[in-house]
Amino acid sequence: MWSFEHSEETKAKSSDVWRLYSDVSTWPRWDHGVEWVKLEGPFTQGTRGRMKPLGGEPVGIHLTEAVENERFSDETTLPQAVMRFEHTLTRGRGGKTRITHRVVIDGPLAELYVDGFGKKVATGLPLSVKALARLAEQP
Repeated sequence: MWSFEHSEETKAKSSDVWRLYSDVSTWPRWDHGVEWVKLEGPFTQGTRGRMKPLGGEPVGIHLTEAVENERFSDETTLPQAVMRFEHTLTRGRGGKTRITHRVVIDGPLAELYVDGFGKKVATGLPLSVKALARLAEQP
């Protein structure tokens, strides 16, 4: 198993960040590694959809957890591996919201995917979290 995570604090409320999470059409505005995301239902646990990584082929995603204003996780099943993104909102210093994103790649071929694109995801993750934090602060 391989994982990488990054956190940022924002003066935005957790509900402001959640608004951006739950409107998947905004994801390319803060995650520059994503061209588009489409869900086949509401932003709730169990909903499936498709996502197109920048320069890649569309992949299936599955919301495995969604707790409003607190956290959500999504998974993409790969041949002999699973890539999971965990997004958590907690109380930071001075009443700020702490945003933490974690990516996990697990399974028999995990190392292959880490070498193939996991490291690229890890490079972009801090930029995405920072962009999300700043976007959430806008009215």
